[in-house]
Amino acid sequence: MKILFVQKSKLGRYEMAAGYYFPVELARLGHDITVVAPTGGDATAFLNAGVKVTEIEAGASWLGGLRRIALSFRPEIVHVFIHAGCGLYPFVMRFGRSAPKFVLDIRSPLLRTGLLRKIVQIKNRLEIIGYSSIFTHSIESGHTVIGDTREMVLAPPGVDCSILPKLMGAKSEHGGIFKLVYVGSIDVKRQLDQMIRSVALARQRVPLTLDLYGDGNAVAGLQEMVNAAGMQEYVHFKGKIARKSLFEIIDGYHAGLSYIPRELYNAAPALKTLEYLACGIPVIATDTDGNRMFVQDGKNGMLTGWTPEAFADGILRFAEGDVRLASPAELRGGVAEYDWGNIVEKRLMPAYSELLADASLTS
Repeated sequence: MKILFVQKSKLGRYEMAAGYYFPVELARLGHDITVVAPTGGDATAFLNAGVKVTEIEAGASWLGGLRRIALSFRPEIVHVFIHAGCGLYPFVMRFGRSAPKFVLDIRSPLLRTGLLRKIVQIKNRLEIIGYSSIFTHSIESGHTVIGDTREMVLAPPGVDCSILPKLMGAKSEHGGIFKLVYVGSIDVKRQLDQMIRSVALARQRVPLTLDLYGDGNAVAGLQEMVNAAGMQEYVHFKGKIARKSLFEIIDGYHAGLSYIPRELYNAAPALKTLEYLACGIPVIATDTDGNRMFVQDGKNGMLTGWTPEAFADGILRFAEGDVRLASPAELRGGVAEYDWGNIVEKRLMPAYSELLADASLTS
């Protein structure tokens, strides 16, 4: 199968993106894969995995470049990660009766609000007109982006099980300090001040620490809040770290925190939640639809409310041993289906094959 992936952003951030793992896993299966992106990124990991890369120079015609690449490569499938203007591609890159099938991929809920949100949704409904199929990391999340007028193929987020470390085994539930970890974006939209306040409340009853790995526009403000409240001895901002190195660290913690605000992110599958479980630690998570994809309350984690008091209660339920959770091996095994290779083989390939079968019947 010949598949062309279109990414409007420069190549990079390989460790966590479907835009990396989908092409790489398809190449591993023996398919002919090309990725097209703007020049200036780092294509090394793609090339090492047997994926061909074509970059379009800055200042050159993006649409013209896509057309030339499609004419030369002649893909059967064109897989596009949604961005402004992508609705033109099925018309620019279509060549007679041998036209490829076009797939549009949604990897985030719509984060706009108010009137701008409605305008973007209308624009997106126009963008999808030329596409044969819509893939999304969550059906409800996809609805926030394009509405519910089109059927969508679920292609959830994944984890690279090949870089997961050997499990350390169960940790003591009593005595010592409970080590909590947060991994991910530290953006103001994430409302992590609420999560940090909950940690401060829980620490009034149990000794604990919180390490945050990630970066974003809220770091400075949160650090100032932590310092002002005297929490710097047990709340630590660790910055960004490579995924493989992070996975080697995570299973040294007692639990991962997945504080997800409900307003904008309710439908989004929480990658951090999936990664905590894959690394063998339970999750204390807000009760969003996205977290419920992975968390069973009282079995592999705790589902809580959004107030500092409610989230602190989830921390205390775990720390004080009120609920006995699954073992590290059971936690990892419970999310094994979300290995990137499984997602490509069991989700993408059947959807691609169905599209091509439909094309042969109508040609």
